[in-house]
Amino acid sequence: MELTTLIKHPERFDKETLYDLRSLLALHPYYQPARLLLLKNLYLLHDASFDEELRRAAIYLTDRSKLFELVEAGHYQLAPAAKEKAAVSENGGFLLSECILFSCKSFDDIASAELVALA
Repeated sequence: MELTTLIKHPERFDKETLYDLRSLLALHPYYQPARLLLLKNLYLLHDASFDEELRRAAIYLTDRSKLFELVEAGHYQLAPAAKEKAAVSENGGFLLSECILFSCKSFDDIASAELVALA
């Protein structure tokens, strides 16, 4: 079982990968990528032990936002107005990383966005 294959192709999750991931976690309980993959496998298979494993993963994982993305992110979407508000930094301008997230094509886009943010 290749973990990178499972990450790139989540449609390959099945009962066999579930068994393999559980075996891997029995040997290495703090291996976070395998724990996330196990959770995703349980979630996709609608396994009854998902809730119990989710509680266990919350203890082992250092970044619980990944758990949220796995379980609840599909239920939440950012509204267009919320995206614009989120893109404006505290000082009223755009940061380069925010421009990358919101697909600014050029510096002209950044300049026009800053003008909108300052208005």
